[in-house]
Amino acid sequence: KVLACAPSNIAVDNVVERLARSGAKVIRLGHPARLVSSILQHSLDNLLANSEGAEIVKDIRKEMNTAMSKSASAKISADRRKWRNEMKTLKKELLQREEKLLRELLKKADVILATNTG
Repeated sequence: KVLACAPSNIAVDNVVERLARSGAKVIRLGHPARLVSSILQHSLDNLLANSEGAEIVKDIRKEMNTAMSKSASAKISADRRKWRNEMKTLKKELLQREEKLLRELLKKADVILATNTG
């Protein structure tokens, strides 16, 4: 595994482009808005969004939103408490699944690239 850093986004993006052309498995850390469009497929955000577990994460987020809505509209405090507990459980599961996806992606990478700050 290699962690490569450079002082600017353009410099990191240039390295990503060259390494990707050589066949290396690269992951570009950083906000997608600051990345060159040609390397977006190597960004961590994009890789997470298109990973195998992404649909499960999306489903958990939907369930959390539903539980939040039901909690807000519940008239009885016991019902609100029930929905808040459901949200806590879902949040814990969400964090575990996101962390697992992140670890799996980082393990598969040959090179991880980022700027020196940020």
